[in-house]
Amino acid sequence: MVATTDAIVLSVYPKQAAFVESDAQINGFAGGRGCGKSEIGSINLLSRALRDRFYLATAPTYPMLRDINIASALSVLQRLRPKPKFTWSKSDLILRIHDNGDSIIQFKSSEDPDMLRGVGLDWCWIDEASLMRAYVWDVLSTRLDKAWSRAWITTTPRGLDWVYEQFYLRLPRWRQVAGPSYSAS
Repeated sequence: MVATTDAIVLSVYPKQAAFVESDAQINGFAGGRGCGKSEIGSINLLSRALRDRFYLATAPTYPMLRDINIASALSVLQRLRPKPKFTWSKSDLILRIHDNGDSIIQFKSSEDPDMLRGVGLDWCWIDEASLMRAYVWDVLSTRLDKAWSRAWITTTPRGLDWVYEQFYLRLPRWRQVAGPSYSAS
């Protein structure tokens, strides 16, 4: 299947496409190893970042953020057609997309959740949420302060944890897509 958002066209699997195409305020993609969670999170992030907005991407640790999320986002950027104009600040972990305004994507680890505080966000991507403390969501949800603010969460299921309690049980606007392990189909 092909995901299309504005001028972006990338090949994705049907369950990944359902995640990208969702307009839910809080959207989730859960699955085991190899189902493409971080890849589709990066595609979702970059397909929406081609607008004049402020985004945050977070992972449980800095090594995960660097080795998985940032690497995936930069790889997706290279495959986009037409290729967007962007600048990457490795020291600040900020990616600026210069097409259609100047969108800012800030990458931060959630190791110290209080360091995630700041100005309002238009969009937030939380990768591997089940490996984080619930307090991360408590901090980030307060930054989603606009009517159009959205969050998407990609994670490996870990049973009846805080992700299950917070999103499955409490949020009627939560939409979740599940992908099987080792297969993005």
